[in-house]
Amino acid sequence: MSNLVMARIRPLNGPLLVAAEQHGRRLDEAAIRRKVRDDPSLTWVPEGIEEDPLALSDRLADHVAGALVPKAKAKALHMLVKLPASVPVETEADARAALDLVVQFAQDTYGGRAVFSARMDRDERSLNSVDLFLAPRYLKVTKRKSQEAVSLTRFGKLLAKKRGIEDRSDSAKGSMQAQGSALQDELADWLTARGFEAQRGVAKNRDGDDWKTPEVMGARKDRAAIEQFIAEQLPEVMDKRAEADRLLADAARIKTEAEAVAEDTKRQAQIAADEAAAAIRAQAASDAETIRNGARAEADRLASEAVEDRERRLGEAERAVADDRTAVDADRRRVDLDMTDVRTRSAAIRVRDETLTRRETAVGRREKAVADQAGALAGLVERLEPLLSVVADAHARLQAAPAHVRQWLDGDGRVGAAVRTAGPIVKQATEALAKLVKRPKVAEPAPAEDLDLTMLAAARDARSGSKGK
Repeated sequence: MSNLVMARIRPLNGPLLVAAEQHGRRLDEAAIRRKVRDDPSLTWVPEGIEEDPLALSDRLADHVAGALVPKAKAKALHMLVKLPASVPVETEADARAALDLVVQFAQDTYGGRAVFSARMDRDERSLNSVDLFLAPRYLKVTKRKSQEAVSLTRFGKLLAKKRGIEDRSDSAKGSMQAQGSALQDELADWLTARGFEAQRGVAKNRDGDDWKTPEVMGARKDRAAIEQFIAEQLPEVMDKRAEADRLLADAARIKTEAEAVAEDTKRQAQIAADEAAAAIRAQAASDAETIRNGARAEADRLASEAVEDRERRLGEAERAVADDRTAVDADRRRVDLDMTDVRTRSAAIRVRDETLTRRETAVGRREKAVADQAGALAGLVERLEPLLSVVADAHARLQAAPAHVRQWLDGDGRVGAAVRTAGPIVKQATEALAKLVKRPKVAEPAPAEDLDLTMLAAARDARSGSKGK
């Protein structure tokens, strides 16, 4: 790891903010692909916030509450910082201090109230990257009032102006590139001022995005390692080739000397020289091929390991998705069973409601019939009461009459029997009617002095059929 630093900033709209939250929760494909260990991420939120630091939409809403927010597609800024080797990040305590250091840099650069969430991932190969999410607040002062407001471009433009970096393309994209270039200069100087060795990378001399993903950077490193391996083996190959050339020269010299000695030995020397040269060439070619094969095998091994690692991670992700799908299917089956039980109970309740409705209807009809009978009985009682009153009054008068009057009325014994029988019957009828309709009892018997003897005689004559004297 070198002391080069990097800082990149870009605006986030609503969907990009949601995607950043998914990446922070390690749920997207990039997070799964880059994972090499199980260490959890370190997070930061402003003091007083106790809710989930990875819920970026909620933390943004808390941060901008009460401030004037401009109507624009961009909702927040995402700043990515890569720290130099001079900032330790190996232990958790070192990483926590490094995270606080980068948050302080962002606050100092963007007005002091900019960062609403920050994260340092500890499960990737590189441990020196910090993700920060900003919505810079400031006091907006006009002629009429002062108000808290949020601006995603104010402090970046001020930083570019401070650094003397102009927008080459005079556009919104060019302005963001100028702000990013100024941010890199500011980060290197800020860290250097605090005692860390930090060096800014070579500035771009053209417009456009030159950001490379960790996967692309890893592939470039692998290719550089292979090229370095070949470069390290190449001098040995060249030495062997030089040795072969020297041996060839010796063979030529021996050939020349053999020709000078004798024609007969010339042929043998030529044969020996040719065989020696062929053997040397074959050996040199074999050695060169062995080296090339070794380099190729090493490259193939590295590529195979990369493919196997990716397939393993994909397999783990697929198994996790399959487990989640199985759990969802089980939940769905339980819900279906619960819905079936609810429908069965609802049907039973409807049957009971219909039965109760029929019973209530029958009870209503019975109550109406009873009410009709009670009304008819009340009318009958109203008609019988006067008659019973008259009979009771007559019975009372007969009971109070002198003995000679009762003997006179009881000529043949039938009137006396009627008088004796009428009393209990009238009393029973009166009591029964009183229980039914709760009416007053019939009148008490009249005193003897109030008896109308003429009326009694008329009653006696009506029963006997003869007029009394």
